[in-house]
Amino acid sequence: MATAVPYKDKDGNIVSYQIQVFRGRDSSGKKLKPYTMSWKIPETYKSEKTIKKALEKAMGEFESECKKGNVAVDRSTLSEYCRHYIELKGSNKKKSVAFYNSLLPRIDDEIGHIRLDQLNANHLDKFYLKLQKEGRRDTKAVAKENLIAERNKQKLTNKAISDLTGLTPTTVGIAMKQRHVNLSTAEKLSAALGKKVSALFDIVILGEQDGLSAKTINHYHTFIHSVLQTAYKKGSVPTNVADRATVPTIQKKEAEFFEIDEIIQIRTALERYPFKYRVMICLLVDTGIRRGELFGLRWSSINFEQQQILIDRNIQWVKGAGLYADSPKGRKSRLISISDEMAALLKEYRAAQAKELELFGISGYNEEEYLFIQSNGKVMNPSSLNHWCKRFELAEGLPHIYPHKFRHSQASILFYSGIDIMTVSGRMGHAQASTTGNIYGHVLKTADRGASDALANALYRNHG
Repeated sequence: MATAVPYKDKDGNIVSYQIQVFRGRDSSGKKLKPYTMSWKIPETYKSEKTIKKALEKAMGEFESECKKGNVAVDRSTLSEYCRHYIELKGSNKKKSVAFYNSLLPRIDDEIGHIRLDQLNANHLDKFYLKLQKEGRRDTKAVAKENLIAERNKQKLTNKAISDLTGLTPTTVGIAMKQRHVNLSTAEKLSAALGKKVSALFDIVILGEQDGLSAKTINHYHTFIHSVLQTAYKKGSVPTNVADRATVPTIQKKEAEFFEIDEIIQIRTALERYPFKYRVMICLLVDTGIRRGELFGLRWSSINFEQQQILIDRNIQWVKGAGLYADSPKGRKSRLISISDEMAALLKEYRAAQAKELELFGISGYNEEEYLFIQSNGKVMNPSSLNHWCKRFELAEGLPHIYPHKFRHSQASILFYSGIDIMTVSGRMGHAQASTTGNIYGHVLKTADRGASDALANALYRNHG
């Protein structure tokens, strides 16, 4: 039932009403916050009878809308509810939470002030169009020669600077190689060396003025849609307006993969490089696992008798939290079979690592028995492999190399070899076979043509 609470001006005259509709009680018997709306008395309404009649009409219409589920209860702004949503996600999804937080500045600037009950699809459409037209530039720092000179002058190693600053040795190394780093990194390094940032770093502005890509804008839409869907499920809004918004179409790119002769060329070149990296690349080629899953491998993950590897960890790095072990993408562990050759290579690598650790003789070194570790015995940062691959590629004049390309290569080889999509999907760790089909549709078409030709050869062409 609807009720009306009058509001008076400073002279005691009623100027408006707050219409309230009872929502019921919670499990403890406490009244739920009612649906509310403000109704201002039109200036042209002078008689009490006219005002009462109009108010009753407004109350009836509002109550009807409430019963239909068309009225929101939550008066939070979009920015406030986005943060509430991120809080609900909790600390068990550090990577996702960090990504969501990176989306907040643009949302706050453009549409964050709009209340959930007033947000509509048009607001979102305008926001997405603006993101297409206006990019946000990024400020970075690049080391001067003075940084390296100062490090050498103070007789400090990258490891020592890492310990002083709390930065990873990889990050310190990137700065020393005069690659782009965040301003906060430059500030920490400068403070550790007792110098001003301007003395050791140049500040540069990166980014495109043309706006964000369709893929990035879709990330914003997916996040906003999830936020509003949560609000809808909790009854805070009557509908998810993001369902009616228009987002730019992503131009689908075919997954890049290596040809067999390119993989052989890469493996041959690896013979001249540290054993650790040879094993990393061979594992990527032979198993198709993700980069973070590779670094999550421990010796206890490998069953040499069954020649299987358990994929149950995914190493992630998040700003502010550093490196941590998460579950694999899709939250499910899986077993992957390995070849005799891969098993033999891993046994050889295990023996070499054990010999190396014996020489160190440090208590607690690599306690969790990861396959791939830093010089301090801690698990490696997955991004370090990308940097190494880039240097390896340029030094050897190889095709463009990045870790995920080996994953695509594995799937392509399996499909061309006639392996069914369910087996490939399981090996890749995809939650559904349709995901595999969407990513490798172009490969499947070619493989299907090969299957058709093979069938024709068997039935028609070899009986002349």
